[in-house]
Amino acid sequence: MQFVCITSELYHVAEIPNPQTEYEKCNMSTPSNLCNLDGVLDSHDARSLAEQLLAVSSETTCRCTNSKPCKGLQIGIAVFRQLYIGSQTKSAAYKEVADQLNVQFWKLSSCGNSIIVILGTDDRKIHISTSSSVRNRISDNDITTTIQVATPYLKDKDYSRSLEVVVDKLQYYDGQSSLGGLIVGMFFIVFFCGGFCFCVGTMFLLSYMRVCSNFQFSSSSSHHHFSGFGGSGGGSGGGGGGDGGCGGGGGDF
Repeated sequence: MQFVCITSELYHVAEIPNPQTEYEKCNMSTPSNLCNLDGVLDSHDARSLAEQLLAVSSETTCRCTNSKPCKGLQIGIAVFRQLYIGSQTKSAAYKEVADQLNVQFWKLSSCGNSIIVILGTDDRKIHISTSSSVRNRISDNDITTTIQVATPYLKDKDYSRSLEVVVDKLQYYDGQSSLGGLIVGMFFIVFFCGGFCFCVGTMFLLSYMRVCSNFQFSSSSSHHHFSGFGGSGGGSGGGGGGDGGCGGGGGDF
């Protein structure tokens, strides 16, 4: 009887290919934001997930004014079986790899508008790294919630569905942040314009009342015509006259 031992590679961060430039090594047929190492996802699920990541880029707000064409939020995903841990804890190793892919090896966004998700199925570990600019919109608590929502699918080994849920939640949080900023901006504009118009209207009304009062005074006392405008008007006029590094979080399943 012959026994066959099937092993998977233990990946270092530098050994995880960039899916934009080395897509074939990521088991993808075209450049994308997904690296499907070890063929964890079947081809159909991998293609569907890559299309979802592309849709996020086109449906979210462009924040990189120096990028042409201007792209929205960039989410990159690396799926594999095992990560090389070394002397670190598993959590520390996953955080380090995700952060390095985000800011050094992949650099999907020219202005840091990116998120990296790494998933090790045999390690039963997931980590999400948010760049410094994204961290201002998507908090670490949001990342924790995202992982909690995806955990039931991860436990059932439905990895494609779990990653779809992660992407959906990240896009939702990014949209909520943009909507909140828009509402605050509109409120400021309305408040400022309303206050400005109220002040201008009040000043105009007071000036009109002052003119009318002076006009009545000058009509009844013609020899005080100029002093009326000068004295009273002068008095009224005087009274009117993170660290900057990556954020995110991880979890076991």
